[in-house]
Amino acid sequence: MTTFAAGFFTGVLLSLAAQTALASEPGNPPGWCRNGLFATDQDNLRLVHVVRRTAFLEDSGVKKGCPQAGQSCAWGNSSAASSEELLVNSEIPGFVCAYRQKDGDGGWIAKSDVVIEPQQPTPRPSLNAWTGRWTDSDDRIDIAHWHQVLMFDGHASWARQNFGSFRGTALPNGATTEIEDSGCKVSMRLLGRYLVVNDNAECGGMNVRFTGVYTRR
Repeated sequence: MTTFAAGFFTGVLLSLAAQTALASEPGNPPGWCRNGLFATDQDNLRLVHVVRRTAFLEDSGVKKGCPQAGQSCAWGNSSAASSEELLVNSEIPGFVCAYRQKDGDGGWIAKSDVVIEPQQPTPRPSLNAWTGRWTDSDDRIDIAHWHQVLMFDGHASWARQNFGSFRGTALPNGATTEIEDSGCKVSMRLLGRYLVVNDNAECGGMNVRFTGVYTRR
């Protein structure tokens, strides 16, 4: 292998390693807002209503100067219509990181285009609020309860060839809970009709993740 080829190959490996490390950090990296990372940042989740059509905007990691550059940062034609309900978490001046569960769209949106719902879901939901089958595409988490204990049975896949699962019991801590099963750790936050889930990437085969925003079926 020539010196140039070896250097190029090494550079590619280092770049991929850095991206992997960054993507695995808890929460969104500063200035980032992406649908695939949305569920990893659960500390400031809120529900908002859109008051005027607003575009989902790219972040600075995708395009320099975004989202502040406005419409030139739009993720294609992806936008949210007036009266839509969205989930938001992190915030930078003038923008909030938003996610629309029905189609998985996400990105920065102008803060002036949404209002925080005045009545947020209770921070101490009942056990019945947790129970049922929760799905995110083909991934599912079944939750039942016995007295004050929640019982979990989760199944996920990637490309229908790699699979993962977890089972366990836990007590809810307000609107959050955490399950551990043979090295697989899954954290959840219940926000009304949404179950926001994050895992430690140790819950199954390659690329299998439970991380996402689930709704009850």
